[in-house]
Amino acid sequence: MVMSVTTWIWISELKERNILQHSINHINFVVDTVKHMHNMIMAALMKDLKRSMEYFKKADESEDKADNVKRSIIEILSSGTIHPVDREYLLRLVLTADDVAAYAKAVVRRLKIILDLGYEIPAELGEMIKQMSHKILDSAALLLEAIKILTKDPKGSLKIASDVEKLEEDVDNIRINALEILFRYCRMEFGPHCMVFKELIDHLENTSDKCEDTADIIRAIAIALA
Repeated sequence: MVMSVTTWIWISELKERNILQHSINHINFVVDTVKHMHNMIMAALMKDLKRSMEYFKKADESEDKADNVKRSIIEILSSGTIHPVDREYLLRLVLTADDVAAYAKAVVRRLKIILDLGYEIPAELGEMIKQMSHKILDSAALLLEAIKILTKDPKGSLKIASDVEKLEEDVDNIRINALEILFRYCRMEFGPHCMVFKELIDHLENTSDKCEDTADIIRAIAIALA
């Protein structure tokens, strides 16, 4: 698919059209959701239940705000002013980025179950979860940076997208180690907590995957702009 140059000139006039600014606002809330997810994980590993619950609420609120901005963008895109091909790219960008926040919210919900039921995350597994979360947070921050410079420096956005891809590969490798630790632990002490731990790890991976998917869409737009 080839994007029309005139449409991207139209999009780059942010003061008049504001679509990419809406996308930046949306990604800001997505990043906030991931930040609160990460902070909740860190607080939980430090056994600070009160702070964990505070970050849970913040993550939930940020994800709701991202949803609201997403709906605004969809409304603008549905007006029919933008070329259908370009509209598809922008719609995929916002929907995929929104999935990052949705999976981060799924992570904090699983973590809340773990905390509510009084399950303790084994230290070795907790370290793997922390590493995954750190890299996801870095990925989300890079997505925001890539979108901010998209029209001004598409080649820079391409480089950032590649960095996000590398982080996703790192998360995949850490996940394998986390699962090995989990299965070894659950072989000795199997219970409902094993399923919740597994879901937590899987949703972390899903969050990372969606960061990479979003980077792929940014890469496609950047190539059209370069």
